[in-house]
Amino acid sequence: MRNAGFRGTTVQGCKFVDCRLDGSDFEDAELSSTEFVNVSMARSNLQRVMLLGCNLENTVLAEAALDDAMFQGTVARSLTAPSASARRATLNGCDFLYADLSLVDFSSASLISIEFERASFTGAVMSGAAASNCNFEFADMTRANLETAIFRDCVFFGTRMLWASAARSTFERCDLSLAELPPSWQDWCIVKDTTYVGGDDLTIRPSGVNPPQVMPVPLYRKAATDEEKKTLLAAYLEASDRR
Repeated sequence: MRNAGFRGTTVQGCKFVDCRLDGSDFEDAELSSTEFVNVSMARSNLQRVMLLGCNLENTVLAEAALDDAMFQGTVARSLTAPSASARRATLNGCDFLYADLSLVDFSSASLISIEFERASFTGAVMSGAAASNCNFEFADMTRANLETAIFRDCVFFGTRMLWASAARSTFERCDLSLAELPPSWQDWCIVKDTTYVGGDDLTIRPSGVNPPQVMPVPLYRKAATDEEKKTLLAAYLEASDRR
């Protein structure tokens, strides 16, 4: 079913399991109560698509076009979508637990009540995005562009934000406790009624007692490597060569 055409269609209650839909066209389609389980849709066109109560668990959306798309009540746990484009997209009440959203362009997107726990945003672009009531707990935002983004009532507990760019971004009523933040982070962003407790501020042992040294293990999803992205796109490129 590679390069399949669903443009402008209405799909309700369907189930796609272990399918290859790479390069397919879902532009302007409305999908409701539809399941995509272990499905590959690399480089597919989902611009202005509406996904209402859908399941995208373990689905591949590498380099997919999701600009102006709407996700409502959709489960996308362990989604793999490196380098996808989701400019001006609207996500509301969705679950992206442990998703790979590395290098995704969320410019000017609207993110409302989203579960992003342990997701990878490595190198993602969120400039101008607005996020409210989202959970970024233990997510990886290394080298992400958060400039001019607005975060309200969001949780960043233990979030890794090293080398992130957040000039003129706003954190209002957020929890940044134990987050790994760049030096002088409060100097280049706007912070309002936000909680931050660093590791040095916590007393976790009696005086004079040192805990054993252990190797830290990342809790977040690791971003796909260049070789892994080539593998994700291999089926799409193979189908394109045959045309």
